[in-house]
Formats: sequence, structure tokens, C-alpha cells
Amino acid sequence: MLKPFEVIGAGRPEFEMGVDAPAFDWGEKATFENPSDATVKQAVLGIFAGLPDEVLPILTKVAMELVRNAQAYAAPTPSAIRTHASVYTLILGWTMDGGYRYPLIMVGDRNPAMPVVRESTRTGLKRVIGDTYRCGAAGTQSGKWVWGLVDPQKR
Repeated sequence: MLKPFEVIGAGRPEFEMGVDAPAFDWGEKATFENPSDATVKQAVLGIFAGLPDEVLPILTKVAMELVRNAQAYAAPTPSAIRTHASVYTLILGWTMDGGYRYPLIMVGDRNPAMPVVRESTRTGLKRVIGDTYRCGAAGTQSGKWVWGLVDPQKR
């Protein structure tokens, strides 16, 4: 079992388990409940407009991987109280980390089980790790948030 704040991966921090994402900054952020693929793609283009053309597909890929992970593993238990609550929520915005401004992508869901990073496979989460500057997950009273910061510089 992982301990809080344990960093998974050798060499550089790869997945920060039990670590909250940096706080949103710069005022502009967007929240979407149960977004479709088309909504995710358009939201990334809107919120992160002005970033280099090479970076936008990376942001879209990270957002889509986090959403797909929530779709696959966050199926809610049916109940009368939670019938209208969202299964997962996507938040896009900006944050400061180490003195630099980064796009921040977060997906929250109601499943309290933390993501598992399998070293032997090329999972969606491994792709997120490869495409982000930092990423991690933190539990909440009602589930968890999985997040990633993407380097906004040209590749």
C-alpha cells in the first residue's frame, strides 16, 4: 500500500500519490460535468488558446486520458441520493508552480480508490506521466482528484 505523499517512479517524480494539485491561479478556469470528447477538445482549445500549436494536442491528450480513466473506473453505485450527481468532473485552468505558469488539468470522480501506476504496461496513466511536468492524485471525502501540469513551452 502506498503511503501519503509517496512519489512513484525512479529518477524524477512521476506520479505524486496523495498530493493535492497546486491551487488554480489567473482567474480563468472552466468546469465541466461528464463532458463528451468533443467538449473536452473544445474546452482545451478555449481555455489554453494562445499556447504553441505543438502544445495543444498534448493538453488535449492529457485531458482525454484523465477523463477516460474516470469513465472506466469511476462508475457510481446507483442510489436515490446520487442519481443526479456527476460521475466525473473536468476542470481546466492555470496555476503557478516553482515560479512558472502552467496549464492545470484536473479530473475528479466519486471512486475513492486511488489510481494504480503499473510499471509493466503502457496505460493511459503512464501516458499522462510521460506528457506532464508533474501529475498526481489526492483523495477527498467523496472520491478523488487526478491532476496534471503540462509544460506550456514549444517542444
